[in-house]
Amino acid sequence: MKNDEPVHPDEKMDLRADHNLIISQARLADSGNYTCVASNIVARRRSAQAVVVVVVNGGWSLWTEWSACNVPCGRGIQKRSRTCTNPAPLNGGAFCEGMSVQKITCNALCPIDGGWDEWSEWSTCTSQCERQRSRECNSPAPRHRGRMCEGNSQAAENCTHGLCAQGMESSNDVALYSGLGAGIIAVAILVVAVMLYRKNHSEYGVDVIDSSALSGGFQSFNFKTTRQVCGGEHLTLTIEGSTALHWSTARSKKEMTTANLRTPRLEQLRDFKEKAGGQGV
Repeated sequence: MKNDEPVHPDEKMDLRADHNLIISQARLADSGNYTCVASNIVARRRSAQAVVVVVVNGGWSLWTEWSACNVPCGRGIQKRSRTCTNPAPLNGGAFCEGMSVQKITCNALCPIDGGWDEWSEWSTCTSQCERQRSRECNSPAPRHRGRMCEGNSQAAENCTHGLCAQGMESSNDVALYSGLGAGIIAVAILVVAVMLYRKNHSEYGVDVIDSSALSGGFQSFNFKTTRQVCGGEHLTLTIEGSTALHWSTARSKKEMTTANLRTPRLEQLRDFKEKAGGQGV
């Protein structure tokens, strides 16, 4: 029995027929108090206790990774370690032999902070009256975990002292083209209006625009059309109560609106009536 419990033999523990227990390869789990018990219907006998102590010598674990260099810049030390825990020594077993810590020298590269190069020349002024310049962080460039340059890599400012002539010319060109466009549109509208006016008044057979034969102050007169039995039409002109007739070949049924013309002189009015009478009305 082991610790007052029945022993279960296995491949490394053999229970012989002569009641001897043979442990071929001791294991830590085999440690304990062993006794032999014999019994019959008359009596029960127990042997003296045998203490089995399994001695375990220590064994090293695996090495750890190398540590970082212990200095940020220059010559330093790196190390790694292991422990005597695979297994740990038990029951008077021997401790692990050898070093638990290894050290090597290291050389850490010193960080180099970046520095600004000289500013470039100012660019030409843009149409927005702005110029730019730039610089690079390469004097020196940051290395070995060094810090980047502080500040802006580009600068911009408004152009002053007449340096923005390009923008001024552009503004003048815009104003010039806008004025030309507006002038062309105005002329086109005027031409169209004159043509429509002349077209509308030419339907009556009288050039109302050409009034160079009349002079003096303006008086109101009316144009209207009446139908003749001969199939033609004639134009009735009323000026200050007098009526004059003028033959027209246009077959218009429209009534012209009242317009203001200068009062004709007597001889001009007489000539107008003679011409009207000569048309056979």
